[in-house]
Amino acid sequence: MTEIPFTFWQRIQLSVAGWLGPLMLKALGMTWRVSVDDQYNVRARRKKTAKRIYCFWHNRLVGLAYTQRFKNVGILISSHFDGEIIARIVERMGYYPLRGSSTRGGSAGLLAMLKSEKVWHLALTVDGPRGPKEVVKPGAIFLAAKSALQIVPISCDSTRKWVFPSWDNFEVPKPFAKVKVTLGKPITVKNITGHEQIRSQTDNLARVLNEIGKCT
Repeated sequence: MTEIPFTFWQRIQLSVAGWLGPLMLKALGMTWRVSVDDQYNVRARRKKTAKRIYCFWHNRLVGLAYTQRFKNVGILISSHFDGEIIARIVERMGYYPLRGSSTRGGSAGLLAMLKSEKVWHLALTVDGPRGPKEVVKPGAIFLAAKSALQIVPISCDSTRKWVFPSWDNFEVPKPFAKVKVTLGKPITVKNITGHEQIRSQTDNLARVLNEIGKCT
């Protein structure tokens, strides 16, 4: 893959983000009171022989990046500058950044990465990197169907959080917030033969993500 040229100022920002970002996230995360709702016992089946595709909304990235760190997860991140910042941070948190798109020729590379001993699971922000907010793009459905891997909906919400005026209303839990991670029922995708089935699968995943996405 051709390396994307960044300006001198962008390279400085990337260097600072790659060093300071993980430290700030770890310091913040250590103050959170984290709980996990795993009604379907997904974590107990989290093995190398049971790889899965974890799907979540883009605005929940910070909470999940901290709570799910160092679990041998490959996360699909776009190749633009904002994506590079995220990649530098999550790599220091024990993730394996995978570049590209789940729709534009990226599925073959992702499937190859899933065969790696380093990557046990794959994580996708299903409405990222540019939205629209909480609209599931078909790439995750295609990838699940092609790979025969189950989709696990996962969300993270908090009682106190900063909400930024970005396209997705990006969320960052505040210090000492109660943070709840919720794992939904695994979804098996098969028999994708037309647009109606794709729409049905994307609508279903969006519905589940919204249902599990609130901290109560």
